[in-house]
Amino acid sequence: KMKKNEYRLNLRNDYVFKVLHYFDEEKGKEFFASLVEAITDERVLHVEFEPTDLYSINPDGKDVRLDLCARVNTETAVDLEMQVYRMHGMPERIAYYNALQYVTQNNKGEAYDVFTRSRSIFLCQHDVFPKLNYYVHHFLWRDDKGMPLTFAMQSHIIEMSKGLKNFNDKKELSELSMLEKWILF
Repeated sequence: KMKKNEYRLNLRNDYVFKVLHYFDEEKGKEFFASLVEAITDERVLHVEFEPTDLYSINPDGKDVRLDLCARVNTETAVDLEMQVYRMHGMPERIAYYNALQYVTQNNKGEAYDVFTRSRSIFLCQHDVFPKLNYYVHHFLWRDDKGMPLTFAMQSHIIEMSKGLKNFNDKKELSELSMLEKWILF
């Protein structure tokens, strides 16, 4: 059940989050690029917003309506989701969105290694992994634990409530990373 103060419009509201990006499309592209860079540490030089409706590859599959979808640097399709409510099966939902975005490309006859990369970014108000202390999670991402199978699909989950708890140690705005500033915003 939603509390009265949760009805206020703020950036964690899907509608407000979308309007921030579409009200002034050029500024929205700058916001989108800044947030993607803060999460992925990759430079974003170009953003082109795309339709947000993805239809299943078979008539019995789930249809998906993304919050924000853009082509970044012409080679990566990025889905940016604001997730306010705690949902059962969130990791599976993220994997489904990412896979659907990857397989619905117009790529008949193309080699598998030239498909457009797919990246899903979920900004979650509630904990997805309650037993973990850190708040930034990257999947199919190169790290010191080994090599992923492919870089074609990547998922990023930001647990904002955990992130906000971690900021208490930092007093100055200048000490915060760009991602921490976005979470505070």
